[in-house]
Amino acid sequence: MKKTTLLTIVTAFCTTLITSCSDNDEAAYNDVVAELCELHTAAQVSDYIINDRNEKLTFDKPVTLSWASQADTLYRALLYYNKPADATTITPLSLDLVPVITPYPKDKVEGWQEMNDAVTLRSAWISKNARFLNLDIGMKSGTTADNKKHVIALVADTTLTGGTHSHHKFYFCHSQNGIPAFYTTYTYISIPVASMPQGDTVTVSIPTESGWEQKTWVKE
Repeated sequence: MKKTTLLTIVTAFCTTLITSCSDNDEAAYNDVVAELCELHTAAQVSDYIINDRNEKLTFDKPVTLSWASQADTLYRALLYYNKPADATTITPLSLDLVPVITPYPKDKVEGWQEMNDAVTLRSAWISKNARFLNLDIGMKSGTTADNKKHVIALVADTTLTGGTHSHHKFYFCHSQNGIPAFYTTYTYISIPVASMPQGDTVTVSIPTESGWEQKTWVKE
């Protein structure tokens, strides 16, 4: 069987500051909300988000983002915004692009067993709308002369658990790739699980300093 080499390069994540602040703006940030969402684009601008509670929130003014340029597309993002005065319109403050990684069958990914350099797992959860499995991951980082980047991959092993339900086993694979471990950089990573049937079990295994840490859920 032909194997596929799967490498996902973790580059510097894109952050866009939408509004600037001054010394008089402190009160305006008292009600700042941060949440993961799906960002919609229309033509050359972004106009609304759908959060993980399936609420649609429209921007009071469309915004232009260098990393969200394809029209009529949903991008996974971390949004900071002021708590809205009404239920549907918000003022975005900043937007971070959130990587979405798709699992590949483990027998089609070459060398994944060796990608087990430790990361820090702060949190893992399935979104309330059951569309994404989210990871809050910390990776040891530092500057290299050749500007090396972390390498990640997600491999999957799915087995039937009896009846019509399956157990989806995800392995989060990480290579430090020669990067010095001077400090820890945290980022969110999302895994799409919307197509999984209700009642299926999903387990994600993360390489940490104390070994492979596992988290398990039943899809609702």
